[in-house]
Order: sequence, then C-alpha cells, then structure tokens
Amino acid sequence: MCVLNEDSVFDQSEEDGRVVLLTDTPGPEVEATVRYAIQWCPARALSLTED
Repeated sequence: MCVLNEDSVFDQSEEDGRVVLLTDTPGPEVEATVRYAIQWCPARALSLTED
C-alpha cells in the first residue's frame, strides 16, 4: 500500500480507507520513496508533478 511507504507524506482515512495527503510538497529526502509509492498505488490515485 502506498500509505505504508512514507508516513510523513501519506496517511489513510479511518472512515473510508482513502489515502490522505499530509503535504503537497514532499522534500527531496523522501522523493524516491514517494515515487515508489506512486508507482505501486493499487488504485493509481497518486501522481507527482514537477514545478
């Protein structure tokens, strides 16, 4: 699950199980983990855009 990959960026709603984004600007120190989470998100609900 994507939520389990980086708990400083993702959480999961207890109400409906949806992924909750904790920050919309993850730092470079978690970029690789965030990219991995996006790649393996079972719902394909995540994406990353570059500024």
